[in-house]
Parts: sequence; C-alpha cells; structure tokens
Amino acid sequence: MRYQVVYVVILIVALSASLAYGQLAPRCQVTPTALDFGTVTVGSHEDATFTIENIGTGQLRGSVGETCDHYSIVSGGGSYSLGAGESVTVTVRFEPTSNGTHVCTVATGSSACGDVNLTGVGAELLANEAAAWGWIKTLFGD
Repeated sequence: MRYQVVYVVILIVALSASLAYGQLAPRCQVTPTALDFGTVTVGSHEDATFTIENIGTGQLRGSVGETCDHYSIVSGGGSYSLGAGESVTVTVRFEPTSNGTHVCTVATGSSACGDVNLTGVGAELLANEAAAWGWIKTLFGD
C-alpha cells in the first residue's frame, strides 16, 4: 500500500512539472513545408495543398495568409484554432500573369509552425503552340 501511495504522488508531481514547464502544449507539424508548382502557362492555374496539424496538446492558434502576386489561398486560409490531433488543409493556387520564376511565402501565423515556401514558373505559349492547343481542345474537349 505504501508503494502505491508513493507512485501516485510521483505521478502527480511529474504531471504538475510537465504542466508548469509547458510540456503539455501544442506542437505544430506542417506537411510539406515547401510547394513547387513547376511550370504553369500564363493565364492558367495550378493548385497544391499543405497541412497544418497540432501533434501536441492544448490549442494551436494562428492565421494563414499571403500577400504575393501570382498566388492566392483558395481554401483553409484565415484564422485557425486546432485542438490535439486536429488539422487544417490549405489549398494554394499559382496563377501566373507573366513569364519567369515567382516565389512567395505563406505565413502560418504561428512561430511554432514556420512558413511555407512557394515556387512556380510562369510561361507564355508561343503563337503556334496556342493555335495547336486550341485545335486539340476543339477536337477532344477540355
């Protein structure tokens, strides 16, 4: 009986210490931490996703946003509050309006998560490529 009481006391002290030192706190996992959209034709778009997950305990709070040309958040943007084991999926769209490499950073709004880096290349179709693509779409549809 005496050993059981000692074990319970040790368990309570360990739990109290964990709470006091923040060991029972939210932990963020972002997957993936970078998105590469490859080459996308100017005037079209490509979507990709990343996930923010609370792999700890407590509430993980933040706000997803970006302020870059050529990119937009399609879904999952704005404020979030995730309990233990919860996640949010963010869909980002790359829609280039000019040729060249375009980079951006999506802020997760939480220092525990870090940011997500985006890269995409915009490429215009040449006149003969555009005509050929139009012909193919006419024959076979989108």
